[in-house]
Amino acid sequence: MVKKTRLAIIGFGKMGHIHLKAITEIMGGTYEPYYKGGVGKYLDKVVIDSIADLSFSKNSKKDNIFYFSNYQEMLDKRKLDAVIIAAPTINHFEIAMACIEKKINLLIEKPVGCTVGEIRKIKNASEDNGLFILPGHVERYNPVTLDVLEYLKYKVYGKTKHYEFTRTSRKPARIPDSIIIDKLVHDLDLLIFFFGKPKISDVKFVYDKHKRVVECDLQLVHKNKVTGRILSSWKIPSKQRTIKIDAERGFITADFLKKNLHIQRYNEFSKSVTGYANNQIKDQIADFIAGIYNLTNPLVTINDALNCGIIVDKIENFSKGR
Repeated sequence: MVKKTRLAIIGFGKMGHIHLKAITEIMGGTYEPYYKGGVGKYLDKVVIDSIADLSFSKNSKKDNIFYFSNYQEMLDKRKLDAVIIAAPTINHFEIAMACIEKKINLLIEKPVGCTVGEIRKIKNASEDNGLFILPGHVERYNPVTLDVLEYLKYKVYGKTKHYEFTRTSRKPARIPDSIIIDKLVHDLDLLIFFFGKPKISDVKFVYDKHKRVVECDLQLVHKNKVTGRILSSWKIPSKQRTIKIDAERGFITADFLKKNLHIQRYNEFSKSVTGYANNQIKDQIADFIAGIYNLTNPLVTINDALNCGIIVDKIENFSKGR
């Protein structure tokens, strides 16, 4: 018999609200037919039990959801199977370790921790307790990502030669982290997913008046001689999330925001793939539930977060002149 999954959210800012909306839709029976592993019957048993956030003036209950101003009190009073950590990054480690002590599975918004050391400790503690951790690397659930991976895996256009990621926007007022932690982490995770672990060949930074990194221009090289570049910027106001991949017999350009893909095969044809539509947060939550019950292999793992964290740490050290 499928058991009920009692789910809670810690951190109720923008991402916490987005997760609640997705969970509410899942509880209402609205989820995708392409979910595999029989996860649908488990999603039918998901219940949002409680939410914790410092902004709540007092503990309360509304529409069968318990609200706590202190997450530790919530962990002590409620019997939970899973928690989504959507609090500021600086609090992830403390909250994750408290949840692991209570034997609770976790979906942790990116990045999992402020340093690779924190991520490693979370990984080791979760494995020691037999718990499932899903990093919130939400771009893994973008259909463009999965299509690009397929083209690369089967070498449709021969060997990859070079790639370029671009991710730009104004700095969101709600984000206290540097662009390295908040934005660059997405594309670092994707390039490892697509091309394997890289080495940093060059990096340039732009700083604001508070000496915080607001632009990072990163050059990379891989064992198979693929080269790449990532430009992450809060100096460029237009919102862009794109990738261009040059291969032996053509190139691919993709837009992660518009969810479209353009393919150019030299001397033969070109085509555009559009019309992608999915809720990446909802897909991620479905993957989280499937992972808790070992129904399918998750699209991203704590080891992926660790690999990404190693590179983030190196870039952070470069930015501080270490």
